[in-house]
Amino acid sequence: MLTKEYKANKALKQPCPTVKCNALYKTKNNVNIYLTPSQAIELSRNILLKAQFILDKNIEDAGVQVWCQGANSEILGCGIDPLRKGPRRKKHNQESASN
Repeated sequence: MLTKEYKANKALKQPCPTVKCNALYKTKNNVNIYLTPSQAIELSRNILLKAQFILDKNIEDAGVQVWCQGANSEILGCGIDPLRKGPRRKKHNQESASN
């Protein structure tokens, strides 16, 4: 099965669990996430459940996605999305700077 087929099958749909972080800081170059032990365990369980679901349902092109939406949000979401098919695209600015 592919991710596209999984997402179209309403019977397989799962909720996207969330975890509130103790603190989450975003900068231009990185993300720093601070979790209490119970928050860390909850996030780990969510990731493991999604990974096990992918393996159990044999979703060939899927991976576990963890995200934080919004500039001031300290809530991490966890879901299933297709994996990237190739290398990261180079931004135009990076190509110009190397010339």
